[in-house]
Amino acid sequence: MVGLLAVAFRARQQIRPQEYEGRIVDRWAGYDHSDEGSFPYFRLVVETDDKQKITVAIDRDNYEQSKVGMRIKKTPAGIEMSSDKPAKQQFQNRPGS
Repeated sequence: MVGLLAVAFRARQQIRPQEYEGRIVDRWAGYDHSDEGSFPYFRLVVETDDKQKITVAIDRDNYEQSKVGMRIKKTPAGIEMSSDKPAKQQFQNRPGS
């Protein structure tokens, strides 16, 4: 019994690591069902800079902001997401052009 609890605890830690950084390569949501009802869950697959893929649990707000291809970084301070795409250049009308 203790061994089973240890395995379950370790699996929970792997899906909720304290820190990670990489690129989002997949995302999905679903529902867990129990006697108390159904509860949504949100997951991302993140490919770290050393090419490891990890599955992480996130909250609804971060899930809705996330897109495949975005960079994501989780620290004790929170989650940061960014697009690596360069900002669009804005061209201004110049006199004589």
